[in-house]
Amino acid sequence: MPVLVVNATTDPERAAEVQEILATAGYTQTSPYPSAPVETTQVVFGGGYASAAEDLASRLGVQDSQVFENTEVIGLQLLIGADLSTGDRVVVPPLGTDLRGQTADQVTCQAASPF
Repeated sequence: MPVLVVNATTDPERAAEVQEILATAGYTQTSPYPSAPVETTQVVFGGGYASAAEDLASRLGVQDSQVFENTEVIGLQLLIGADLSTGDRVVVPPLGTDLRGQTADQVTCQAASPF
C-alpha cells in the first residue's frame, strides 16, 4: 500500500525515521516528502483506503478527528506534525491547570433577558 510520508516537523530526518517505523509495521511502499511545519499529525486517504487509514492512525495514535478522505489522494498520506516529532506514537499534551469553567450542577449561568 502506498504511503506518502510528509515531514511537517522541523527535523529534516524525521520522514526517514517514520519510514523505518512504518516498514517494521509492514508498510513497504513509502515515499518521503518535505512540508512546512504543522502541530498536528494527520492521515489523509484516497477512495477505498478508509480502513487502511484507520489502521495506520491507530498504530501511530493519531486521533480520529485527524483522519480525512481526499478523493485526489491515491493510497495514504501521513502528515507528520510536531506531536509525532519523536518516538512512534503521537504525543497528546495534557490539558493545562488554568482551565476555568462550570458544570451543569453549578448555578452560575448568565441571566436571560425577559424581552
